[in-house]
Amino acid sequence: MASLRPPSSDSRGTPRSRAGAGPAAEAPARVTNADRARVGAIHPTRDMIARVRALAEPLAEARGCTIAAIEAVGSVTGRRVLRISIDKVGGAGVEDCTRVSRALSPALDVEDLIDSAYDLEVSTPGMDRPIQRAEDYVRFTGCEVRIKTWGMDGRRRLKARILGCQDGAVQLATDGGPRDLPLEEIERANLVLTFEQFNRLGQGLHPVAEEEGDPS
Repeated sequence: MASLRPPSSDSRGTPRSRAGAGPAAEAPARVTNADRARVGAIHPTRDMIARVRALAEPLAEARGCTIAAIEAVGSVTGRRVLRISIDKVGGAGVEDCTRVSRALSPALDVEDLIDSAYDLEVSTPGMDRPIQRAEDYVRFTGCEVRIKTWGMDGRRRLKARILGCQDGAVQLATDGGPRDLPLEEIERANLVLTFEQFNRLGQGLHPVAEEEGDPS
């Protein structure tokens, strides 16, 4: 079975007018008004991503793929980028990205889920795979992860090992000991995989082998 390669494949849609091994922590910082504004924007963005996921998942599954992550990010042009990462056993490629993009683009136009100009980008997740949902953290228990929080506790970045996820919080092993981090405080999280772990994931296996302490 073919294994995934680190560089991401992608299919970039046309511009749309609307719908178209210890923690690396920064020094504690004071909570600013900008921090508070960003935190206040969490729920509308998450709601939009949830609606896009509900639309995208059946379209991707009908084409033999799964949705790995959905992100709404800025760009150098000032337009929002709707970035959708897809995957499948053996690794998704350019053709998969193109098929999903062609199916999703008109569906987004019809549903009009995004309230500003954006560009659609469909790609594969790569070695720094984003993880977003509680089930993602459960699936990748035992893996290393880099997390960026919304900054309300003064510590915005950390690296840890995932121990599990329950009751709306991720259980982490850090150099300072176990820590529970509420999902709502996480702005972004990415797996930290070795090349061997990345290939295992591409083969449909848990990234962490048994000799490394595979939780499964």
